[in-house]
Amino acid sequence: VDESLPASALVACVRKASKPWRARIQIFDHYRGSKLPLGKKSIALALFLAPTKNTLQEQDFISLTESIRVAALGLGAQLRDG
Repeated sequence: VDESLPASALVACVRKASKPWRARIQIFDHYRGSKLPLGKKSIALALFLAPTKNTLQEQDFISLTESIRVAALGLGAQLRDG
């Protein structure tokens, strides 16, 4: 993401995209360095999800991860493969 984007903005974006699931989101890595383009930083998040009504099914997980991906891309994030 851009260096100017606060990590809290990315966390809030992911939290909003994670609805209706209860999500605990932790930043586990925040990297700035020569391996990234100038003006960029890397923020890695861990998500712990809990359903509010039913057990999380595979299709729920697919939809949820796509919602999170689209939301993060909307902030200018580039997601790593794998």
